[in-house]
Amino acid sequence: MGTPNSQWLRRVTIGANLTRRSNLTASLRSINGYGGFATQVGTNIAFAYHRTFAHGDLYLNYGTPAAGTTLHRFIVKYVFRVSGEAGS
Repeated sequence: MGTPNSQWLRRVTIGANLTRRSNLTASLRSINGYGGFATQVGTNIAFAYHRTFAHGDLYLNYGTPAAGTTLHRFIVKYVFRVSGEAGS
């Protein structure tokens, strides 16, 4: 009969603006089955926070929404702008 060649991707992301200058996002992703293009099956969770300041942006991230399973890493990044607003 052969091996089944079926794979399911389930993904949900919830985001909210906390203030005019900050937002929070939570992502859940699950891949299961056999075959397909994914190299790993599993469940992944990720969180992100972004805050805009007068001269820069702060990013806090846990995990990554693109990984097959939860990547246990926490990243803090601050982008400092010397002059002008973002995009100028």
